[in-house]
Amino acid sequence: MRSFVCQTYPMVINPIEGILNEHFLVWMRTAALPKFRKLYGYIPDSQFKTITKGSVLTFEIETNWVVSGFAGRKSLVVTESSYMGGRNDFVGWLYIGVGIFCA
Repeated sequence: MRSFVCQTYPMVINPIEGILNEHFLVWMRTAALPKFRKLYGYIPDSQFKTITKGSVLTFEIETNWVVSGFAGRKSLVVTESSYMGGRNDFVGWLYIGVGIFCA
């Protein structure tokens, strides 16, 4: 039996308005490599400053998007990002260097 995506995920996709859940939109975006990370959310600077060393963070996790069909897995990664984004500055500086070289 065929079904439309809006019938499978009625709380996420409205047939008139399109995708209503930004997290679903990010999850469905195709990744370039087989191992990838997708940003679910972030803590704004105003709230991040109140988190000190030794603070306890609590997350509520629901399994809304099934990954067993393609042997996928999910994990929660809490990390810091720099002004370049990402996990380290090397890739950011590499992009800047290549951009200057090619200009």
